[in-house]
Parts: sequence; structure tokens; C-alpha cells
Amino acid sequence: MIARNTDQLLIGEGGDGLPHKSATADRVAIEEWLGNGGRSSVVPRNGDVWERTPDGVIITRANDYMIETTVDDASQCPGSGAFFNNGVPVVYRIEGR
Repeated sequence: MIARNTDQLLIGEGGDGLPHKSATADRVAIEEWLGNGGRSSVVPRNGDVWERTPDGVIITRANDYMIETTVDDASQCPGSGAFFNNGVPVVYRIEGR
């Protein structure tokens, strides 16, 4: 179960709350700076991302990744809104759910 108040946006129109295309595309790169072990892992996200072009900001669908962090209970999740680590979305999974 992903804590409702920290869910990541998977679709959007203006880019607000979405990750930049370059931040979430390379699973290996994310795993390298995130490190192994602990309670976090890189998992598929598959959502909208934004990028800037000469014509403005565009939103596209990507086969991309996010970080999933396991916590003991909902009190360990951020209070509201989307949360990012180095531009990569983070979702929280409650242990045992």
C-alpha cells in the first residue's frame, strides 16, 4: 500500500509535480547514486515527464523509474505532496502492507 498523501503524479498537463525526462530514464544511474541495501529500491514508474524545447515545455509518456522507500508506518512519510530525491520521484510503502 502506498501512502495516499505521498503518491507521485503519473500524468500531468503543465509539468508541475512531474519529473524532468533526464532525471528518471536511466535505472542504472539512479541505482549507482542511490546505493544498494537499506530500505529503498528503484522501481518502474511509467508516467509523464517534462522537457523544455525551443517551442516551450512538452509533456511525454516515458518508461521511467522512481524510488520506493519502505517505512514502518505512515508517520514516517512526508506530510503532503510529491517528494523527490535528486529529481527522482519517491513513493513510500508501509512495511507489511
